[in-house]
Amino acid sequence: MGNNKDNIEQHILDVIERSRRNEASAQDLQELDQWYDSFQGAPLYTDGMSVNEEEEAMQMLLNRIYEVIEPEITPAVQYRPWFASKWAVAVAASLLLISAIAVFFYLRTEQVELSNSISSASSILPGTNSATLTLADGKKIKLSESANGDLAKQAGVLIVKTADGKLVYQVQNSAAETGQVNTISTAIGETYQVRFSDGTAVWLNAASSLKFPAKFSKLSSRIVELNGEAYFEVAKDKAHPFIVKSRDQEVKVLGTHFNINSYTDERNVVTTLLEGAVQVSLSNPMKTNASLKNVLLKPGQQSLLSATSLSVAQVQTDDVIAWKNGNFMFNNESMEMVMRKLSRWYNIEVKYADPAVKQIKFFGTISRFSNVSKVLEMIALTNEVKFEIKGKQITVVRN
Repeated sequence: MGNNKDNIEQHILDVIERSRRNEASAQDLQELDQWYDSFQGAPLYTDGMSVNEEEEAMQMLLNRIYEVIEPEITPAVQYRPWFASKWAVAVAASLLLISAIAVFFYLRTEQVELSNSISSASSILPGTNSATLTLADGKKIKLSESANGDLAKQAGVLIVKTADGKLVYQVQNSAAETGQVNTISTAIGETYQVRFSDGTAVWLNAASSLKFPAKFSKLSSRIVELNGEAYFEVAKDKAHPFIVKSRDQEVKVLGTHFNINSYTDERNVVTTLLEGAVQVSLSNPMKTNASLKNVLLKPGQQSLLSATSLSVAQVQTDDVIAWKNGNFMFNNESMEMVMRKLSRWYNIEVKYADPAVKQIKFFGTISRFSNVSKVLEMIALTNEVKFEIKGKQITVVRN
């Protein structure tokens, strides 16, 4: 029995290796397809699932597989955290076969147990498209409760809520008074999109606020102030630089796409450039010990401003703006960072039974519009942690 298993394992590894070198025969590829189909069609795992649920389940299995496969198998597989392609699932299926049917039943049983233990969190719903607009005169408008259409007029600008839930500023009189400052703010579990009078589009993440002029006409520069996180697509205007002031820094642009994370509970202020160019400068050089006072970012670069330094790194931008596209995307992030993101979106209180679990690293992706129970199940399938849930308080416990 043991020799037969070894022979099957070696055969599978040989096929995987030939495929990796693009030397696979038609028979090899057919075998990979059969392994994939046998996995995808496993009735105990996929019956009753929607396409999206099945894809999420496959991703969770991939995460778990990497905890149980033998070390000599690992180099044969390139782990792709964000995309479970047919090839990746085929490899996963083959590894499941190597581990025999018992492993599959074990994972299925484990998933059921996790679902039962986390089911009490199913009532904790994801965030919504909502925000509060504060006008220059102090009037507050709860956008989720406002009808679509015209909301207010000021400084020669018409403020409109669109049918798809965005806030749009439309200039009607460019010669009218300038200087009226508005603020749009999101609570925990809220997000919203606004388009300024100059055409700049901004996506505001949860627990964030943005202060901006209702109209930029007659102003030498377009200055806005951010607390929290936002993604900007700035309209080009060489004569009027666009400046974002956030915690201890200023970002100056002419026209570009970038993301700023300046939450006060995060250690660093993080600015990520997707398109164009931006200059990141310390707003108060005397306040920080950083020797570097400003940097010019290129697409794909990210600046990190801490209390002691300003630095630049090359990054994958997809995971940075995943929130704007409706996803959580964790790329080797600590459990503490993961849970902070969840707490802002699901309005939960997070505690740790053992502070050491905060440093556990995690990979994964899932829709932000999934209930928190699904997110917790995905994390728990790493077999590193489990969760104790009381109401909206979630305690992370080492497994």
